[in-house]
Amino acid sequence: MTDAPPPNQLSRGELYRRIWETPLIRVAAEHGVTNFLLAALCQRHDIPTPPAGYWSKIAHGKPTNRPPLPGDPDQLLIVSGLQKPGFRASKPISRVERRAQSAALTPADRPLTPVPAHPKLNKTFTRLRTQKGDGLRHVTGPGCFTVVVSDAVLDRAERALSLLVAEVEQRGWSVRTGEKRLEFVVDGETIGCELTELTDRVPHRPTDKELAAKAAYAARLEAAKRTGAYVSTWDAPKIADWDRVPNGKLSLTLDEAVGYAGIRRTFSDRKTQQVETLIDCVTDAFEGYAVAVKARRVERERQRVIAEEQQRQREARQRRQDLETKRVEFLDRLLARAERISAIRSFQARLAQDTTLASVAQFHGWISDYVERLEAEVSAERIAEKIALTDLMNDDAVIASWIDVETGGYRRS
Repeated sequence: MTDAPPPNQLSRGELYRRIWETPLIRVAAEHGVTNFLLAALCQRHDIPTPPAGYWSKIAHGKPTNRPPLPGDPDQLLIVSGLQKPGFRASKPISRVERRAQSAALTPADRPLTPVPAHPKLNKTFTRLRTQKGDGLRHVTGPGCFTVVVSDAVLDRAERALSLLVAEVEQRGWSVRTGEKRLEFVVDGETIGCELTELTDRVPHRPTDKELAAKAAYAARLEAAKRTGAYVSTWDAPKIADWDRVPNGKLSLTLDEAVGYAGIRRTFSDRKTQQVETLIDCVTDAFEGYAVAVKARRVERERQRVIAEEQQRQREARQRRQDLETKRVEFLDRLLARAERISAIRSFQARLAQDTTLASVAQFHGWISDYVERLEAEVSAERIAEKIALTDLMNDDAVIASWIDVETGGYRRS
């Protein structure tokens, strides 16, 4: 009986089996190492790992591909003790437990763990911090995420996006610069998002300037009544009934296409949650959207292939029908000549009974020559020559409607 490997060691075959049956981050947590280091160990020893989106496909019953393990499966690897300075081992805690712990505190009481700003966010938040005003600040464009927040939640917004970008990169995805904004690339599919601060609707209090403008317009109306002048209503000052006031709650909204695919696209602050605690849900939505888009692309390709095949069959049927029409036309012409020959021979026999007149005898001789020419036109050799002109008996032949079936040239009008 073979001795079991030490607790800090695993065979290549066992490690391969474990990471394809359990998410790699959980296998890493069981051995007290980071998922990054365990993934690097697998890469160094040529052990295939599940690609991004693999576990989402498993959850949705989608087909997956598991490559075989090359090399010796019995080779022992040291799994524990891979920590490096500055790395934190993955915690063996489920996503449900992590959310429950997060929900135990209200957003106001929940301590904010320091998160370094991601370098890809520098341009976005530099532009936001240089804007002035107490209301909402808006930024978008090449090299920036779309963010609409007030100064009071700038730090929270930066923290939430930093967590999101870090999680995206941890899953092996990326951030790219699009024509109008920064976008996420998940399994080859592009997804955009917008981080905004929610607002409350409060009654608008007219400012002194608005009241002065309203009073001036009223005075113009009174003066117009006295003089009979015309005052356009388009000039009337318009004072809003309500104001939208930022309330400090953040909301992360994914592109509309995500919602069309049946995936959740809005993640907002609530009494017991914040956007920062929903990063796992957001990345799950990314992954689900990528899977849905690929499935939809496969279905569209399948439908395209079916449509092309149906079109090909319709064209083949039409071509056969057109060819059959040409063959019938050719036959009708031969039958017409055969009937004409039969009628002429009958008439010739009748005429032969009285050829005493020289002119009748001469006409009778011409009829004989004419019948011979008609007979030549319906002979097997001549029919074969005419068939060859248009390849009439080839089932794959294409004969346009304007082609003469006997000569192969243009049909006479």
